[in-house]
Amino acid sequence: MSETKDLKYSINSENHFQGIPFFKKLKTVSFLRFDNQVAEFLIDKKHYSVNFQNSEKIEIYCEDKIGTEFKITDVAENRTWIFSNPNKTFSIFKKSPDYLIESSNIKIDIDIRNNSLIYLIENNIIGRIEDKNILFKNGTNRIDVFDEKYERILISACCVELIRYHILKFYEPNE
Repeated sequence: MSETKDLKYSINSENHFQGIPFFKKLKTVSFLRFDNQVAEFLIDKKHYSVNFQNSEKIEIYCEDKIGTEFKITDVAENRTWIFSNPNKTFSIFKKSPDYLIESSNIKIDIDIRNNSLIYLIENNIIGRIEDKNILFKNGTNRIDVFDEKYERILISACCVELIRYHILKFYEPNE
């Protein structure tokens, strides 16, 4: 695959659930790079946060009652990222995650390729998030980092996908 030529490293998630099968709730997610934990995603009712090993923290907020608008606040970098979908008001593909992440001067395009979310800035790949257990989505995710300065937003974007799938059940039919 041509996208792996500039790969810096990969981060694997370990998703931890609580409860009986088919009614399990996602409680925490550990993010590991070379078997060392780099971050932990904590879920407490409607409060979501990512705690990094260097004591820095990112807060994730769900902005609307439908659960489609998310805001990621990185206090350490004084940056706020907002997910947006240009087709939000008129789209037959309402479940498609082909939105953009915007910050003051940075726009990250998100593309879907082979069950992966590809994150690009000006057509340069900065990261990829893959679901390693496609059948039930209970297993792990892999984040391939191509540009190290975007590691934190890639981890946070993976957490948003976990919230959308496991907590808000955004991808379930009959909504």
